[in-house]
Amino acid sequence: MDVTSLYTNIPQEEGIQVLCRALISFYQNKILIPTPLLGRALRLILQEKSFQFNGKKFLQIHGTVKVETHVLSESVIKPLVWKRFIEDVFFFTLER
Repeated sequence: MDVTSLYTNIPQEEGIQVLCRALISFYQNKILIPTPLLGRALRLILQEKSFQFNGKKFLQIHGTVKVETHVLSESVIKPLVWKRFIEDVFFFTLER
């Protein structure tokens, strides 16, 4: 499955906050990089993402995945495997 423009349609600040909370939860507060420092680095990377399209210059102001987590948690049928790489998703599910 290829999700079109998922990466560019999620608010940056919300994505940074979700990522930091997920890291704290996953590593149980034993992460190697302090989350405030990680947040600052991510803001720098995301806020400096400029590009040119059709002769015009743009500054990307969205990009990062809370919606996916919510949809998967609320889904009646859970996938057996769910793997993501940027905006590409690979999954297996059994039809009932």
